[in-house]
Amino acid sequence: MTVKRKKVDISINKKDVTYVKSLKYQIFDALKKGDETISSKVAKAFGTTRRRALEKLSSLEEDGLLTSEFKNCRFPSGSVAKTRIFTRK
Repeated sequence: MTVKRKKVDISINKKDVTYVKSLKYQIFDALKKGDETISSKVAKAFGTTRRRALEKLSSLEEDGLLTSEFKNCRFPSGSVAKTRIFTRK
C-alpha cells in the first residue's frame, strides 16, 4: 500500500518576510560621500544608544567605508569637547 504524502510549501514570499538592512548599512546609506557625523547624531536619528552607534561607525571604518579623526567641536550648548568625527569616503 502506498501512502499519499501531502505537498508542503516551505518557500517564503513577500507576504511572509520583509527584508531589512542591518543598522550598520542603514547608517552607511544615510551618509553621502564626504558627509561628516558623530555618534550622538547617529544615535538620535536611528533611535539607538550612542555606544551602539559608535560601534557601528567603528565597524564601517574597519571595513574601509569611513574614516575618523578627533577634533575639538563647539556644540549648541556652548560646550567644547574633543569629538570623534566620522567621514564617508
